[in-house]
Amino acid sequence: MITDFSTMLPKMLFGKELKAALEVLPEYDEAFRGLDAGARLLKLPDIYRIFVPNDMAYEIYHKLYSMVSISMQRKGTAESVRLLNAMHSMKGENITIENRYAGNGFKGVATGMTSATCIGVSGIGKTSCLQAAACLCGGVIETNLPYRKLVPVLEVSCPFNCSFRSLCSQILAKLDECLGTDYYQKSLI
Repeated sequence: MITDFSTMLPKMLFGKELKAALEVLPEYDEAFRGLDAGARLLKLPDIYRIFVPNDMAYEIYHKLYSMVSISMQRKGTAESVRLLNAMHSMKGENITIENRYAGNGFKGVATGMTSATCIGVSGIGKTSCLQAAACLCGGVIETNLPYRKLVPVLEVSCPFNCSFRSLCSQILAKLDECLGTDYYQKSLI
């Protein structure tokens, strides 16, 4: 059975509907003006909760949503299911370069994922735009036929030491947080 998992994503937004979904304008309490200077200063960081989307936010949202949708479509193809089954059949085997290509073809990583890089001047809101766009792509998608838990968007930060191992550890820890699993703890053993 071929499944188009992209149909399980929230609908793609445009125009005023997208602006309203991305925009964050917290309530402002007029009583703050009557507080002493110290109390007002302590309230100042609340300004960082405000998010007014700009053209970059719309572009990032549409690119991210398109990538997620394409990735979700790939996950339901017959080839993807065959690769996933091949990966599960090799579970517990001693995987070497020689036996990886043996039998019915390559048994590699079954992801169907896509990625992108967002480059720009520091402080222009790249992270805020990405976080806002990721929230609109939905959370974990759980299906029964076939049983799967899919994470449309997984946001991790580049580790301070920039090592591949640290990045993989962050990915596992974030997956554990999303799926309620313990892959990260198992990787430490």
